[in-house]
Amino acid sequence: MGWHRELLIGFDLETTGTDPDEARIVTAAVVEFRGGEAVGGREWLADPGIPIPQDAVAVHGITNARAAADGRPAREVVAEIADVLVAHWRAGTPVVAYNAAFHLSMLAAELRRHGLPSLAERLGRADVGPAVDPYTIDRSVDRYRKGKRTLEAVCGRYGVPLGQRGQPVPARWPRPGSPARSPSGTPRWPGSTCGSCTASRSGGTRNGPPTSSPGCAARAPRTRSWTAPGRCAGHRR
Repeated sequence: MGWHRELLIGFDLETTGTDPDEARIVTAAVVEFRGGEAVGGREWLADPGIPIPQDAVAVHGITNARAAADGRPAREVVAEIADVLVAHWRAGTPVVAYNAAFHLSMLAAELRRHGLPSLAERLGRADVGPAVDPYTIDRSVDRYRKGKRTLEAVCGRYGVPLGQRGQPVPARWPRPGSPARSPSGTPRWPGSTCGSCTASRSGGTRNGPPTSSPGCAARAPRTRSWTAPGRCAGHRR
């Protein structure tokens, strides 16, 4: 089996802007893939502490009102993202990020801003990684291609399904043992039904986050974690 079929960690940020020295993290996702299947992951929503410009809202859909109401303190979110990535790197697992230079620079700037240990300090070594950047790979293998090299354009070029920004990554189309679509035909959120306690969740589609029944440990609304097959936070062991 090639390395690309082993465990890989997808990493993505949505921010208030494109300058790491000025922008702030709004959302983050770390998704575990094995053999092309999403098998687990975490997502965060932060209150960036500064206004989110309308052009950024148009990209990721997170408004100032939602970030203020539902976002966790940015310092906590940034520290947790760093801890999760470092744990994977310590295990030797590659982190995959489109335009990794931006994402890692953004995270590094946020760690400095909040007076937190850097990625290198957390790892105890100077080199941070391993990291895989499809943007860099595409520029190398198809350097003379004309047109844009945005995530959307490159996914279209290689036939890679691209989910709606600001929404969770579905556990691949379909995930074995789990219905790929809700009765209305909308792609389900990962873990829309807990596989351990069978607690049905409502709103488990891209139209809104899933909610647990009272008898099942509810996921924190501002930090989602999930595994495949879908299990609630109380049964992820």
